[in-house]
Formats: sequence, C-alpha cells, structure tokens
Amino acid sequence: MVSETASVRIDRPAEEIWDYFTDVANDPDWNPSAIKVRKTSDGPLGVGSTFHVVRKMSGPMKLEYTEYSRPLRWALRGVGRRMSFTYSADLTLSGGSTELTSRMNLEPRGLLKLLTPLLGSVTAKQLAQVHRALKRKLEAGAT
Repeated sequence: MVSETASVRIDRPAEEIWDYFTDVANDPDWNPSAIKVRKTSDGPLGVGSTFHVVRKMSGPMKLEYTEYSRPLRWALRGVGRRMSFTYSADLTLSGGSTELTSRMNLEPRGLLKLLTPLLGSVTAKQLAQVHRALKRKLEAGAT
C-alpha cells in the first residue's frame, strides 16, 4: 500500500472550495489527471454519491463518497481494475484562507503492484500537482 499526505493553502473561503472541489464532475475542468467523469447516482451530493471516472494513471474507476461533512471533511473510495484507493480531504479555516490537507491510500493491482516502491513518489507528485491546479483555478475565481 502507498500512503501520502499533502497540504495547500488556498486564499478562498472553505465553503467556496468545498462546493467546487467536492463535486467530482468539475474535475476535468481543473484536475490534470482527470479525463472523463459521469455521475452515476441520483440526488444531491453526499454520502453514497457515485461516479464513473477515467483518470490517466488509474484508468476507469467507480468512486463512492464515504463521508461528506460540509465544509470541513470529505472522503471517498475508488475501485478500478488497476488499483483501489481511499482519499480524504480536511479543510481548516485560517483567516480569509483555507488549508486543504489531502490523504491518499493507494492499493495497486496486477502489474501496477510491481511498481509499488515507485508509486509513493508518483502519488506525492500527483497530489502536489492537483493541489497547485486547484489553487490556481479557485484563486483565479474561475469556478
């Protein structure tokens, strides 16, 4: 298993970050690893919401929200052929900005399992890249 944690300070209110970031349908607009996203459950976003996503490294996956505590904590589980993962994000208010801390636990499958020693570095770089992209998008006010 690969476990990584990363943080970024975004100069926006937590509610604004939450409303954009936790809607996975927005990912192709800002997330460099997102290729395609489709919501597969009915109703508003919350625990149990599901999506079919295609990402560069993981390929096709099913995502399910496992925690949804607006605007401070969000978690999900992803299952795909190449890997499964859990992800959580905590938002901490600090003046007019918000600290976003992401935690990723990745379980590679098949041939990717052979690359487990390298995946820690790749996952850390990917989290940093995603954080930079989200920060740019939100601080530009382009949501």
